[in-house]
Amino acid sequence: MSKVVFFNLPGASGHVNPAISIVEELVERGEQVIFYASEEFRDRFSELGVEFRTYNQWTDHEITDEITHDILPTVLAQFDMLLDVIHPLMKITREDAPDYIIYDSVCIWGKFIAQALGVPAISCITMVVSHPFIMVTDWRISARVVKTLIMGLPHAMWARRMLKETLESIGLKYRGALFHVFDFFASVGDLNIVYNAKAFQPYANSLIGNFKFIGTSFRENRDQIDLDFSQFKRSKLIYISMGTVNFNTEDFYRLCFEAFGEEDVDVILSVGKTTDIKVLGNTPENFLLRNSVPQLEVLKHVDLFISHGGMNSINESLYFGVPLLIVPQQFEQHFNGRRMVKLGVAQVIRPEVITLEKLRAAVSHLLSEPSYQQKAQQCGEMLRSSGGYQAAVEAVLSLVNQLNSTPISRSVTAEVT
Repeated sequence: MSKVVFFNLPGASGHVNPAISIVEELVERGEQVIFYASEEFRDRFSELGVEFRTYNQWTDHEITDEITHDILPTVLAQFDMLLDVIHPLMKITREDAPDYIIYDSVCIWGKFIAQALGVPAISCITMVVSHPFIMVTDWRISARVVKTLIMGLPHAMWARRMLKETLESIGLKYRGALFHVFDFFASVGDLNIVYNAKAFQPYANSLIGNFKFIGTSFRENRDQIDLDFSQFKRSKLIYISMGTVNFNTEDFYRLCFEAFGEEDVDVILSVGKTTDIKVLGNTPENFLLRNSVPQLEVLKHVDLFISHGGMNSINESLYFGVPLLIVPQQFEQHFNGRRMVKLGVAQVIRPEVITLEKLRAAVSHLLSEPSYQQKAQQCGEMLRSSGGYQAAVEAVLSLVNQLNSTPISRSVTAEVT
């Protein structure tokens, strides 16, 4: 039995949920797992036989609190949390003596700790993999990156000095700003588990490193069923959820009331744990409102998903062949939305230009044009055939056995599968 420390992102179910099945499979194969996230996930992981920990004793900082429409605040929040936790985690993890470390790609302290301890580092990537060729595929991303670099210049010298000091303090060599800047976007490890189908990744064959595209990462019985779907009698069923990190969505929910309240559709609306349902006012008869719902079970029954466009939600929707209307809330989701439009499985409405008429028209088009569902089903087949959490664990254990049997060399042949 080997021991693994798995660093995940606090306060973000879209990053934690794909890890659940991987952790469960690791435990079933006899691995000892220590898992870091936020307190709300303790019971879910503890019942798997995992030693669950939080970051609370070192920081009350959550990267998700700082996510905005711009890249820079997100990167700075990631950097701030790195500085908060890296030294205590380095000490504790050294005492834990793991055989390998898995980390969400946003948790770059996981990569640095693994390098400092000389153990295999496995990155789990919940989004499209960031690399320079993406800028060729989407001019809006290119413009945003250039803007971020210009705006970030005042922070650059401070960040360079702090990162150099931090790396050297844990025994790593600082290799220059241009080298390390990509750690905050891709955080590539010895193995990179991508919760995506290879066909969804722009320039997938240009990636440098060991990448394993596994499609979706969940067991279909992941969510407890607490909904009676026989109550929905109308011609179509729509699901609306804007994720765990969103901005000013109460007005959007009220717009949905107005748009669909008298239509021949049933609507399941998950408003999130931080929204008080009472403040939304009178609920139309054909709406079911919950703070949270068993999303996988819901997606098995619906005809359309109105989503913020997080990659985890997109993949779960397409897995079940459900097309999407994406109302993106931040920069990554705007890119995801444009990518899904190109694949023919979604339409996008930017939140700053959304109107009652645009919302109704987009939903009507998505529900009436059969090509969206057909292409969503094709994408679902690609996701299901990519291997999922079982392929991820096979790749992890194979790599760990390879590296631990040849400790002198940590080089791994570049591979994208």
